[in-house]
Amino acid sequence: MLGEQEHLDQSIGTLLENSLVYSQNETIKVLAPVREYINGIGMNIQRGIAQLESFHVCWLKQLSGTTQEKQEQIQPHILNITKILNEQASSVSKTFDVKALDILTTFTKFYPLTLDILNNILNKSPELDETYKVELRFERLYMLTWLAMWQEAETEARGMEYSMKNDPKSHARVMKDLGEIYRLQNKFTEAAEMLTRAKNQFEEIGGQLEAAHCIQILAIIHQMQNKYTEATEMLTTAKYQLEQIGDQLGAAHCLRSLEQIYQMQSKYTEAAEMLTTAKDQFDQLGDQLGATQCLRSLGDIYLDQKKHIEAAEMLTLAKDQFEQIQSYLGVAECLRSLGRIHSVQANYTQAVALLSMAKDQFEKIENPLGVADCMYHLGVSYRIQGLYEDAKSAIADAAFKFQSLENPRMHYGGIFTDQHLYSEARREFEKAADIFASLGELQNEVEMCNNKLAYLDQLEQT
Repeated sequence: MLGEQEHLDQSIGTLLENSLVYSQNETIKVLAPVREYINGIGMNIQRGIAQLESFHVCWLKQLSGTTQEKQEQIQPHILNITKILNEQASSVSKTFDVKALDILTTFTKFYPLTLDILNNILNKSPELDETYKVELRFERLYMLTWLAMWQEAETEARGMEYSMKNDPKSHARVMKDLGEIYRLQNKFTEAAEMLTRAKNQFEEIGGQLEAAHCIQILAIIHQMQNKYTEATEMLTTAKYQLEQIGDQLGAAHCLRSLEQIYQMQSKYTEAAEMLTTAKDQFDQLGDQLGATQCLRSLGDIYLDQKKHIEAAEMLTLAKDQFEQIQSYLGVAECLRSLGRIHSVQANYTQAVALLSMAKDQFEKIENPLGVADCMYHLGVSYRIQGLYEDAKSAIADAAFKFQSLENPRMHYGGIFTDQHLYSEARREFEKAADIFASLGELQNEVEMCNNKLAYLDQLEQT
């Protein structure tokens, strides 16, 4: 009925034109009378199914365009594709299509479905090549981490750490990944311990590049704890090691991280110098994304310095370049910063428009933290205008979309304070303090909440 595979598109088109099948929700369905007729004449259904399976897999491999464009093309067919791959993984007689799985793993949107395929392969395919099996386990660990499935990720990493203890390189890799899992949960003590062990093991087996990357992550941990001296020392060490082994790109990224530390300490001159040097290095290496990220960071430095005209010019230039290289995250970040500029300049209509555009872009690329941050800044803009109900709604959305984001709680408390609703304000500041305390090792933030509560005590006594 469908003919040979190479004419499948044409055959399906003919069936549609003759009303033998119909399209619904971007899938092809067979009319009941036609299905009965086919069954009656004894068509080899299994052969037809095999052709359709082959068609979907071949189509997946031939997709072109940007990652976002390919993801949008796959979306209507993802359930069919994952069903096919799951059946291949579970079947003794079918050969699993490794390339198709490799393609799917590049799309974070499909991670929940792809994770099921990985579980199927690892659980039901004991004959897998051991090297490939190890890589699949690392892929599964990465997906669990991306999906913030912390308990499952920790369990997987611990199991991998035990099973790979006789493979020094893989063992060091999984310790590094486990350190990252702890860091992302703000478990800084456990993270630092695991990353230090990974660094030492990488150094023992000559993995200087991987050891330097561990040092970079350790520096980020110190930075998050406001230990700027230690963070600077570590990044300087990592930069030197990367330069020694010829990784100029990694060294340039260290410069960007050093710039962030200077910016957080309001050392804007030093930060700008670092960024200029890093941008020159990215340009020399042909890394347009890295160079454009430096432009965006320069715009943010100008914003912190309240140099709004210079900031807007730099961020607009960066946004245009991000659009050219199709970096949608960069575009969203620039739109968010431009919205903040208009907000502090009291251009509220433009601010809301830009922040809403940024929010939509973050939603499109499935970045929940970016969405929550935009909602937070929209709430700030509404609060400045005295639109307290709109502000509370935006801040509540931010808190809902990213439960552990502490700033919305703090700002929600500020809104109630502005409205002289001190009991409600106290409740929000106490919730924020509880969040900080539960995350661990964020004593400065807990103290900030306590200061807000002390200020409320003063207001209630006047």
